[in-house]
Amino acid sequence: MMLLLAAALALQAAHPAAGRPIPPGTTFYAAPVRAADHEAVILTSRSHSSGGELRWTIVRSGRWLREGNDAAATYSDFESGTSISFVRDGSGRYLSLSIARPATSDTYSRYRRERTGGRDRALGEACEIWRMVRVNSEPYDVEVLSCETRDGIQLWTRTQSRDTRQVVAETRTLSFRRRPVRRSEVLPPADLLRWAYWRDLPPLGDAPPTPSAPLDYDLRLAAAGEHGAERSRIMRRRGPWTYLESVRREGFRSVTLDNGIVFLSYEAEVDGRPVRLALHRVPAGQLRASQAAAYVRVDPPASEQVIGETCFWSGHDPQMLVTSGSNRFCLTADGLPLRVTSFHRFWLVNLTAIALSRDRPPLAAMMPPRGAFDWARWGIRPAG
Repeated sequence: MMLLLAAALALQAAHPAAGRPIPPGTTFYAAPVRAADHEAVILTSRSHSSGGELRWTIVRSGRWLREGNDAAATYSDFESGTSISFVRDGSGRYLSLSIARPATSDTYSRYRRERTGGRDRALGEACEIWRMVRVNSEPYDVEVLSCETRDGIQLWTRTQSRDTRQVVAETRTLSFRRRPVRRSEVLPPADLLRWAYWRDLPPLGDAPPTPSAPLDYDLRLAAAGEHGAERSRIMRRRGPWTYLESVRREGFRSVTLDNGIVFLSYEAEVDGRPVRLALHRVPAGQLRASQAAAYVRVDPPASEQVIGETCFWSGHDPQMLVTSGSNRFCLTADGLPLRVTSFHRFWLVNLTAIALSRDRPPLAAMMPPRGAFDWARWGIRPAG
């Protein structure tokens, strides 16, 4: 085991230029890809935090590390760069779920590890000091120093400015023990990815009032012209559920689903590789706040005919949204956008409706993408 681990660490050091993706949810950016089985008590502090120091327990085995406990935990795969986090309420029900990993084209989240030649001792063990830097970083960016035993156990880390060497965060291992770690201790629970579970969750507090007969529709928009960030957009409503799907010019796909109790957000690359899934129950007070009108009619009123329907130009209410650009919508009398124009410094959207149906969409059209709830598509074999 020790020989295999040493070989893996040596291979990682031999190819530093390409870097490796870091799981978005982890605190341990500088952790080696693989480490011996162990459990550790960690103390962390940040210079900019008013919360002072934080102490918690981690469990590590091979490529996986778990931070947290049964109520809230983050599982990180340091080989693929994937992180999975969840939070439960007092009754044990899931409150939120997040799965994320860097996109294939993402270079900002890639780091490389470098030997510094430095050494130290802590808790009676010798450790080697490694430096972790972002591959495409600027000189004023931060670096993370990590002192690790030969089998990959971190004894301390220090995040500091590469320019001034000012320390902005650090961790210290207070105690650790090498012990066999079960798969169930470091892998996410399999029941996290059950859409039926999330779909049927009860509300948090009193549910907000909903219209007795909500408007059902299926609206499709496409890019008007060759320029713009979005290629197409689909908007649907069936009872309390709303569905929004957007495809960017490069083929990147995003989907949101919302029924006033549960909110889902999903993103996938051109080839269908999922990169982000977020699910959470929304508190009733937050729901009511989000139902305020967000549009104001432009002055003077202007209308257009799009796919045989009349729409009136409106913009976001400036009291509801502050932006560095402009957002304008040509809305039907019942509030459906047939034209969307949005301009920001680095973002342009120009969409026009190509089809609208006010019939109830079939249930199959309101389902999340199949890949979102497939562990295999995420490259993960969960516990259980």
